[in-house]
Amino acid sequence: MSSTIEHKMLSVRGTEIAVALQGPEGSSAVLLSHSILAAGMMWDAQGWRVINMDTCGHGASKASPAPYTMDGLVDDAVAVLDALGVAKAHFVGLSLSGMIGFGLGVRHASRLLSLCR
Repeated sequence: MSSTIEHKMLSVRGTEIAVALQGPEGSSAVLLSHSILAAGMMWDAQGWRVINMDTCGHGASKASPAPYTMDGLVDDAVAVLDALGVAKAHFVGLSLSGMIGFGLGVRHASRLLSLCR
């Protein structure tokens, strides 16, 4: 299933996070987050309303000011959802982003439709 991919830079928490959006607006969203030293393009063409986020300092996203913490990366994911007006999303994370998913589950479970690590 092919659909147009919309690329955006979102200003969140003092830096810019690159996201790629795909699929119909208003449908259930899936926030995909990549492993360390990778970029969001690994998740291209999934057939859902995909929010494909480059983690801070990876891919096209800029690095935020130090210090760097897992809580900060979790806050970035929530800020991306907020910036896009998404109340709840499925979350899929790999490696580093699996840890982000754990943080979302612990600190922001009400924002998740499901969590896959």
